[in-house]
Amino acid sequence: MLHYKSEDWYVGDVHPYYYDNKLYLFYLKPNGITRCDACFEDPTKVVCGNSVVAVTDNYCDYTETELNVPVVNIVKVGETFITKVGEGSCVESTDLLHWEKTDKFTLSLDRALFPAGSRDYALFYDDDLGGVRSTMLAYFTNEHWKEGRGLDCAVGISGVIPLEGEEQVPQKVLFPLNNKGKNLMKSPEPECNQMLKIGSRWYLLTSLARQTVHWVGPLSYWIGNENTPIDQDNFAHKKEYRLDGEDLSAAQVASFGDRFYKFGWIPMNYDGQEWGGHLNLPHEVYQLPNGELGCRLDPEYAKSIKKNEKSHEIFYNEYVQPFGRSIFVDVKKDFGIRTCLDLEKSEKAGLILDRAKGIAVVLDRATKQMRVVREDGNISFCFSSLELHDDVWSSTATIHAIYDDDIVEVFLNDRYTLCARTDSFNSGNTAGVFCDREIRWIRSYELTVPDSSYKISN
Repeated sequence: MLHYKSEDWYVGDVHPYYYDNKLYLFYLKPNGITRCDACFEDPTKVVCGNSVVAVTDNYCDYTETELNVPVVNIVKVGETFITKVGEGSCVESTDLLHWEKTDKFTLSLDRALFPAGSRDYALFYDDDLGGVRSTMLAYFTNEHWKEGRGLDCAVGISGVIPLEGEEQVPQKVLFPLNNKGKNLMKSPEPECNQMLKIGSRWYLLTSLARQTVHWVGPLSYWIGNENTPIDQDNFAHKKEYRLDGEDLSAAQVASFGDRFYKFGWIPMNYDGQEWGGHLNLPHEVYQLPNGELGCRLDPEYAKSIKKNEKSHEIFYNEYVQPFGRSIFVDVKKDFGIRTCLDLEKSEKAGLILDRAKGIAVVLDRATKQMRVVREDGNISFCFSSLELHDDVWSSTATIHAIYDDDIVEVFLNDRYTLCARTDSFNSGNTAGVFCDREIRWIRSYELTVPDSSYKISN
């Protein structure tokens, strides 16, 4: 598969970091431990046996190292890399592989403000204030945390943290969730939160847990005002946007030079009953003129995985319920397919990725969604979905899908991405395009791993 996982375990919550033309994927190992209980319950302990770093320079070959601490969002100070471990101390490294406890950037939770604890600390450099700060998932009430009750919480944020010593810095609520009185299933938690600056805007990103069947949640973001420091903005009253569907879980965005990429895990099961999965392909995140964020498959990587690309003749050869007028083409088992569709007057259009099983990508004007579904006459199931803007329906659309084993990744207009785990391995042989209007062109190709000449670079 193109989608990475260890030979021995799946990928949990991902914290990507680019350095020296390499991608370092720090992630939690789903080995029955889903969080560092020792770090959470005792801030003096820096122990965790379920953290791994996978390093690659080509998105194909990975070197794995198990770590003794959970490494999350990293800041580089001089020649030293630093990350924060729960409510306890920070740890530091000079090579990103070996970590030791440090007194730098010590930050204790303000218990008067957040009396019920915290987790998911994320260090970042605030260039408006000229220093390192941290966000965290902080709790106002946290009664019976392990049973998932009493989850009144917020994204909290610190002031600038002193480089040395234990001086307390002001902390405040950055983004409240207003969960007081709600039951567990209606109490979102902002997991894997981060602050990211792109251009002249700050962005708050987080996965809101317990909002979908997978619990971990898709990647949501809120847009800061132009040229406005974090503390002078009001993220609590801004519109929520999403960068992918519910099958890209606990994702984060990392900068590499002036480019940005998001990585998360695609659940190991289509119904979301387990924690962890496969890593997604490299998605480049970029800023649109209005401040919104677009996503696309990394262009250089897209070229590197194509083999035996073919162009197909345009003629309708079948009408297939519930999809409509369709064109079918022969494909290999693991394949990519691209098409250009006229959506201006279409109600539904998209790709049939496995004819026998009814697995398809549907663009639906009525719901304003892109969905990965299974519709075979007996089963009707949506694996993952994403809301689309109205302008998608005003002209033509280019849709690109990669079907790798039982994982689908969809790319629309180089602006939207949608990942999904399906309930069956693709059988290949027959894929299709459906549209009640014009189909401009169709191209398919076999998937191949990048050759040895492909290297990550900025």
